[in-house]
Amino acid sequence: MKVKQKKSRITRVHKKQILTRKFLIQENVNPARNLLRHRTKQRKILSNMYSKHLVNVKYIKENLKIKGLCFKKCHSNALYELDQDHFLGLEATKKCVEDLVFKFKPEDTVLDIGSGFGGVGRYIAEKTGAHVTGIEMQKDRCDFAVRATKNLGLNHKVSFVNDDFVTTDLRNGSFSKVIAFLSILHIIDKKATINKVSNVLKTDGMIYFEDFYKMKTTFSKEENLKLRNIISCPNLLTRDEYFNELKMNNIEIQSVDDLTENWKHCAASRFDEYNENFELLRTQVGKVKSFKALEFAKGVLDLFDSGIIYGFRIIGKKTGYAVG
Repeated sequence: MKVKQKKSRITRVHKKQILTRKFLIQENVNPARNLLRHRTKQRKILSNMYSKHLVNVKYIKENLKIKGLCFKKCHSNALYELDQDHFLGLEATKKCVEDLVFKFKPEDTVLDIGSGFGGVGRYIAEKTGAHVTGIEMQKDRCDFAVRATKNLGLNHKVSFVNDDFVTTDLRNGSFSKVIAFLSILHIIDKKATINKVSNVLKTDGMIYFEDFYKMKTTFSKEENLKLRNIISCPNLLTRDEYFNELKMNNIEIQSVDDLTENWKHCAASRFDEYNENFELLRTQVGKVKSFKALEFAKGVLDLFDSGIIYGFRIIGKKTGYAVG
């Protein structure tokens, strides 16, 4: 009996080894499976985030109705107040367009990472004449962006791709500018993201990022859970790590502005607004969504108050040489 038991145990070990080898081989020869796994994981992170976010397609359309406007016929100015849900919304987009360092030109080709409802791209195209391509992984947001852009007659200047930025096929050196308003924080592989940004940029091309960073090099398990559960932010970089990744990818930093206090104030104002207008929110988006939005707003404010997240704006320029 002892001999048989030993033989049976060895057989189980061998089976495990065979299955492990088979799995590794499949990983190496089937990149499509890896791609699918990455996209599924990334989409889950974003879905978790936007299940709690107040601003969605229904919210925008309901607010247009309150103003007596129809989505299909409304002017772009009416949408701009609703379709830009990053901190400070239209105000932040205007600052980007008016920035004297970044300087949009009509001949610019612009890539907008995490383009959402398309408001940023439409505003840039309308005000500067530049051509904008937006990449957005959330299908409902991307579909809205396409419809709104067509309704406003801007689809000759602005287009959208419903895909994951890191894995989608983009030609190297095809953009003169890359912008990202609070979108990179949600991407799993931030180093791969910055590398790809550098690849798709032309030499002397510019970046304009608004993003979160952390001060501490390591977080506790509880802090990481808060980042994941509240704002769906995996693998957050420190300020120095962010700068180093840019330099390693030949992007020279032109200017940095810390936005932490501005965003903290914005987060506090948003929580107060949601709290005071909670009954109105319930009629617009429903009981469950309004509770989630209020909880989300409080969670973001707590992350700032506890010193877990900080914010900055970075303008950079791709050089033809390694940045020291």
